[in-house]
Amino acid sequence: MIFTSVNQAVLNQALLNQVALNQMVQKDPNAVTQFIANILGVIMNFIYNLIDSIADVNVLGVAIIAFTVISRLIMLPLTFSQQKSTKRMQALNPEVEKIKKKYEGMTDKESQNTMNQEVQTLYAREKINPFAGCLPLLIQLPIFYALYNVMQYPYRYIDSIKTLYVDKLAGTLMNVFRADRAAFDSFIPFARAHFSAKDNFSFDTAEQLAKLLNKLSETEWVQYITTIPQKFGAEITNLNTYLVEKKAVETFLGLNLVESAGLTFPKILIPIISGVTSFLSQYLMTKQTSPAGDGKDAMAATQKNMLIFMPLFMAFITINTPIGVGLYWIAGNIVLLIQQPIIEFLFSKKGNQDK
Repeated sequence: MIFTSVNQAVLNQALLNQVALNQMVQKDPNAVTQFIANILGVIMNFIYNLIDSIADVNVLGVAIIAFTVISRLIMLPLTFSQQKSTKRMQALNPEVEKIKKKYEGMTDKESQNTMNQEVQTLYAREKINPFAGCLPLLIQLPIFYALYNVMQYPYRYIDSIKTLYVDKLAGTLMNVFRADRAAFDSFIPFARAHFSAKDNFSFDTAEQLAKLLNKLSETEWVQYITTIPQKFGAEITNLNTYLVEKKAVETFLGLNLVESAGLTFPKILIPIISGVTSFLSQYLMTKQTSPAGDGKDAMAATQKNMLIFMPLFMAFITINTPIGVGLYWIAGNIVLLIQQPIIEFLFSKKGNQDK
């Protein structure tokens, strides 16, 4: 059935995107993703500065949530169109089943092609695009990937974080490196923990150094600062002050948003909540768009597969992405859980008016 093949296409696309995301973790984004990331960066910078002007803590986390709500509202017409298309397809299920019964038992390629053509003609006559249901997901995934890049390197996009990373942290360390070669050499093992041996650690500019500093954990920072000679007392004091500022900027509810979730507690809660909220939003949508009639078994099987696969898929990939990306996905699911009953109410109200 066409609806089944459409949802299978979404599953296949999701698998391909999982591979792409795993590859993205290892290298810089491609031109398209970088272009989207630049746009998101401008929006995120604006939201961050706005929130930063009225709040002192959890600014980055609140900015991500605000960005999520805004993006979902922008996509609301598309989501509404998706639901409308799905319901219209459900209404045509009896007609589709009649066409299938005409060719029941005919497994040759010509008969199958003719059957598919009749189904497509039916959809075309009713002005239904069977792939409309895939569009919101296919749009969300590039945003998800681009946001991964924004959260992986927030200092590239958010002005105040750039000042913290480039001017303060990297600038202070470069002064230390220039004055003491041993201080530079003791930093190399920390660099090798995050980059391969072929990488050049000359750090000619603060921007180059900032890329590495973005990778260091709080523990690594503490360990390295203990190796800096005491003659750099002023620089050590400044670094400790900047690290407190860095933690305040990047922390939301006790979690560092630029670090990967991983499998340790409490960070593992992000993938778990991501999977649970994905399941709930997918379940709600499945419940409200469940088919009726003869096509129920085939479509229900596809929806059941989606209900199992997508939450596991999102839980898995949010393990290896910055926590901020997981926060974005969780916030988006919560918005969907609120938005879906409203859309369903509007459809039911419209349906009653049409009677």
